[in-house]
Amino acid sequence: MALGAPTGALRDAPRIVLTGRLADLPRAAQSLLVALDALEPRAVATVSRERADGLVALGALAARTRSRGIGDPLGIAPQLERRAERLAVIAPLATRRTATLEVRRSGGKVSERVEPGTLTALPASGPVELVCVSPDLRGRGEAGRLGIVVDARGRPLALPPRDAERVPTVARWFAALDALPGGGA
Repeated sequence: MALGAPTGALRDAPRIVLTGRLADLPRAAQSLLVALDALEPRAVATVSRERADGLVALGALAARTRSRGIGDPLGIAPQLERRAERLAVIAPLATRRTATLEVRRSGGKVSERVEPGTLTALPASGPVELVCVSPDLRGRGEAGRLGIVVDARGRPLALPPRDAERVPTVARWFAALDALPGGGA
């Protein structure tokens, strides 16, 4: 018998809201990196983090009213949006070959080349649609201050066994999102 939350549902969630200590990390990019590696998302998702206390209680109340078929009579959805800072749309691409990710926005579409093993931030804000044919990935989300984060590192994460190689690899991931101390996000 499995205990805890069903990980498949968490990994395929279209919206992820970080709360508690994870939301309190000094830099938004640090919160996002920890969430990426802890949840290992498999689908396009919008990631936000809590701005103030009370988000968990509002989320629980919203879930309870929806599960009873009540909808949102208390107007909780707008409150959730005001209490969470939108960080990024994440695009997990498990690929062994170079892939092409198409980013569609109201202003048109752009194709981005994605190398296996990389973590990349693409500038964007607002609604986006992401499409990749191989590997298959499709989804919509709302980009925030960190834009679109393309995670092509694969799972499980492949870390070099020696510190001399592992430390620069992890530092590159942090640098890609400007998550190192002294940066801006």
